[in-house]
Amino acid sequence: LAKKPSISFYNLWIRKDWLDKLGLQIPATLDELFAVAKAFTEKDPDGNGKADTYGITGQKLSTFDPILSAYGVGVPDSFYLKNGKVMNSLVDPGMKEALAFIKGMIDAGVVDPDILANTGTQHEKKAFQGKAGMIWHGFPRMTSPTAVNEYKAVNPNAEWVQVPALKGPGGQFAGS
Repeated sequence: LAKKPSISFYNLWIRKDWLDKLGLQIPATLDELFAVAKAFTEKDPDGNGKADTYGITGQKLSTFDPILSAYGVGVPDSFYLKNGKVMNSLVDPGMKEALAFIKGMIDAGVVDPDILANTGTQHEKKAFQGKAGMIWHGFPRMTSPTAVNEYKAVNPNAEWVQVPALKGPGGQFAGS
């Protein structure tokens, strides 16, 4: 069934305080996203002297929705109209490129290795505890006073902000 466009409930969120510490900007493109994820993994953004942070965490494959969207591809096994034809994301020509980009991030070690095993709020806990600098998560949860108090208790300087839709080979979209 077709559905009307709506505001995305889920968004990519990023630690603005980590960006500031490392002299980086909010990523606007896929290459910038990769560079920021790499810096968050390798440049000790939490300042504890340990290699214990990842660029991005989330829950399951939906974590990569912003990347798929930048390639003009829907989440796995979604259907949408593209160039006047109904398209299944799994056979969309852009899917191969998108998966190659995602594989590059995983191979570079910038993605939480437990991303497919995270259940419940495990990904949120990792982000709030300063183990990841980006998270694919719901807007209401990231902005609720309870959540803000939770991550501010760990680090009073922590600041999570939304990342606008990334630009990529398929354009600039938030979702299919």
